[in-house]
Amino acid sequence: MMAYTNEIVGMMLVRNDDRFVSVALRNMLAFVDRVYVLDHGSTDDTRKRVEQVASRFPDKVHVQRIVRLEESHEFLTPFFGKRIWLFAVDGDEIYDPKGLAELREPLRNGTYDDVWRVYGHVLNVKSWDQKRNQVTGYASPPARPMTKLFNLEWIESWEGCPQRLHGGELRLKDGRGPTQSVLAFFHEKAWEESCFRCLHMVFIKRTSARSTGVFRGCPADEIHKELLCANFIQRLNFFVYQNLRVLTGRSGKHRAYRKGPSVTRSTEPFFVYESPEW
Repeated sequence: MMAYTNEIVGMMLVRNDDRFVSVALRNMLAFVDRVYVLDHGSTDDTRKRVEQVASRFPDKVHVQRIVRLEESHEFLTPFFGKRIWLFAVDGDEIYDPKGLAELREPLRNGTYDDVWRVYGHVLNVKSWDQKRNQVTGYASPPARPMTKLFNLEWIESWEGCPQRLHGGELRLKDGRGPTQSVLAFFHEKAWEESCFRCLHMVFIKRTSARSTGVFRGCPADEIHKELLCANFIQRLNFFVYQNLRVLTGRSGKHRAYRKGPSVTRSTEPFFVYESPEW
């Protein structure tokens, strides 16, 4: 029997993601050895959906609530420098489970130990045809890649992050740079052949508690809100400003993820559904 050298740890950061969080979590379970779900104050059924999955996999899925976004990064610091691959997933990121199963073996047996970060194919979804089992959106590249699979053994320190794996001061061991030793599957294989691919439901309604057109911030927006909004009037102005950016297609998410031609893909390998009762 092969002796494995690496562990794969999953981490989900969720907030009002009840439409897709069940399938996003379910699809990653066979890939990871354990997964931590951090709920940042959901007010819809996200926590309920996650706990339904956790009740079936109590030894693998661990759920807790956080108050500050910074806690999501602080939670990771004990893992830095250890032989762990971190697979970070959001509640609107649905991966191909069969592809993840193919990727699991080489990650665990050390095949990619010289790789710091792995990027996969992404389709940033703008529409979902449930009857035809199809989604349409923008492929990455040319849209910005957002898959988060990190070799934590490379990390010497990563401080000052306002949110999990975003910003701050990253220091890798032996003076390595963060752009060194990056594996991008979209440079190696086509979408249909890739083992690491994701449907990013970024432009689809993610929660039953909010209308489709209401602004949903990215990490940078949350940071700006905390820094700039000290009172009710400032928060109201920020809300109006950000929603105008959404309506006019000028939000940060639009600029990052709406690039290139629109393409259509099958959802069948991803088993996409709107989160039901488990």
